Amino acid sequence: MFRKTGFGLIALISLFVCSAAYCANRGDSWFISALPGSVRLDPVSGKIIEDRPDIYNMQPLGDLLQKNWIYDSVAVQLHAARGEYVSFQLVIGRTGDEILKDIYVEMPPFSSDGGALAAEPELFLEWSVKVTTKSSGYEIASYGPGWYPDALIPLECLQTGPEKPNRLIYPLSLPDFRNRIDSQRYCVIWVDQFVPFERTEAAPGIYRSEVRVTINRRTKKIPVTLKVWDFALPNANTLAGNLQQGGFMRQLDEDLELEVYQLLKKHRIVAVDQTYRPQLSI
Repeated sequence: MFRKTGFGLIALISLFVCSAAYCANRGDSWFISALPGSVRLDPVSGKIIEDRPDIYNMQPLGDLLQKNWIYDSVAVQLHAARGEYVSFQLVIGRTGDEILKDIYVEMPPFSSDGGALAAEPELFLEWSVKVTTKSSGYEIASYGPGWYPDALIPLECLQTGPEKPNRLIYPLSLPDFRNRIDSQRYCVIWVDQFVPFERTEAAPGIYRSEVRVTINRRTKKIPVTLKVWDFALPNANTLAGNLQQGGFMRQLDEDLELEVYQLLKKHRIVAVDQTYRPQLSI
């Protein structure tokens, strides 16, 4: 009897310790958390869009903002092979009605005792679109109307001044005035990390970094560890996945066009553009 009670007490203490950092984080006017790249967050309600046991035969996912399979309420742990992208989502949430202004997000390169990865983290602002009707053709399985994360805007493309008023402005704010989401309570930053293919640029081992959020000169951090396995994925497109687009890349200057194609190659995606045509003279 004592053993069972003692074990339960230890489990309760462990649960409290694991959640203490998260609770302290949430007890402020704003907090940060992390999500896997495989789920989507409603920017208004904070619910996981894929958490739909009412539609599918699945166990409820629970509060993934508190804990999930890459985030333990304190730190993020990632694993990757060479030649692979690994991703996660940084969540910034506000707990009150105060508008959060001057939001800065940064993440230094991953490093270990043996040196740093040759590739730096890439940060994107997630923008959402409002869906007003169910998807046609499979209404039963549709998630229904609501706000859905859609575009990923590189933070490096955001303007830092008023020179171009039609461009996005950085630092960020929550709610994001330009995304025009009524009652937005969550801002999400997508983090991509490419692990170089060559072993000399990504030796196996544990690499460390941290993602930092600063609001009104106050900074909060989430440590991030990345374990690089000692093998590389084949540098070939073995799946027949493709991205069809109509003329977007053809209209870019050659250097940027090449950069986009190289990015798609790293993700093992083939761009299909039916608008490329040879110059003809008749």
